[in-house]
This record gives sequence, C-alpha cells and structure tokens, in this order.
Amino acid sequence: LDVDHGEVDMSFVLLDKPSMVIHSIIDRAYIRYINDNWDIRMGRQRINWGVNLAWNPNDLFNAYSLIDFDYQERPGSDALRLQYFMKGMSSIEMAVQPGESLDKSILAGLWKFNKWKYDFQVLAGNYYSDVAVGTGWAGNIKSGGFKGELTYFHPKKEFADTAGVLSASTTFD
Repeated sequence: LDVDHGEVDMSFVLLDKPSMVIHSIIDRAYIRYINDNWDIRMGRQRINWGVNLAWNPNDLFNAYSLIDFDYQERPGSDALRLQYFMKGMSSIEMAVQPGESLDKSILAGLWKFNKWKYDFQVLAGNYYSDVAVGTGWAGNIKSGGFKGELTYFHPKKEFADTAGVLSASTTFD
C-alpha cells in the first residue's frame, strides 16, 4: 500500500488500523521558473506528450494501463522539464526522468509545430533500455477531428541484431 515509485517517496499512511487505513500520495510538487520563452520545472509533474484520448504511445513519461480505471488523473513523474517557446505556436522541449542508470531513465526531446492547420510533434530519446522515435498530429478533416501518434521502440542492446516495436494510435471524432 505505501509504495511510491518516484525518486522521492511522497507516499504516506496516516492511519493503519485493522478496520481502517488512510493512505495518500502527493501527485504534483515542483519548482517552476517562467519567462517570455522559457518554462522550466523540476519535481513531480505531469509530462503529457500524447495527443490521443486513451492510447498514447508518445506519452513516454506517464505511460499507464488502459484497464486501470481506478485512477482518473495520471501520476506525475519526478523529472526536470525544459520548454522553449518559439514563434508560430512552435516549441522545443527536453525532459529527464533520472534513474539509477541510463537503462532505468528516460531522457527525451520533443519538437512541436503547426503546419497546414495541423499540430505536429516529433520526439526522440532514451526510454529505459530502448531508443524511442515518434511523431504525432492533431487537426481536422472537414468538420471531424483527426489525431494520431506513433512511436518506434528499439532495444539499445545488440541494436543491429534486434527488432523493435511500433506502437500507434489514431482517432477520428
């Protein structure tokens, strides 16, 4: 019950009796610096890189199970996040979720831009023991929404001799 998988344990049990248990986990706690072009956060935060509603291959920092219906808000990641906002709704982002080694860490970059009335994103990075490369989009076809994302995960170990996994999701609404 009292397990927090983050770098900092923010889980605590207030009451542990045979008839009742009160348990809590702090989901968000970070330090933030903002100016005209920069947004820098350090601490437990939600880093949402997915564009779809349910299945989000691009959401490297907050992957979750589709059958986990118990928790409405996705948990935060203990991470450092740097966002630089450019002209024309474009931005570059870098995020690091440190672990004991590179194979237990996430280190990735994301570029977002708008072209042809569509929002696009391109990402790449270290995802635990894999290299991850992905893309996503969100826009409209006539009056209906069209979103999608895909990420390719390839093991770093024996890189040339192994196959990767492509995860994709598309939504029409």
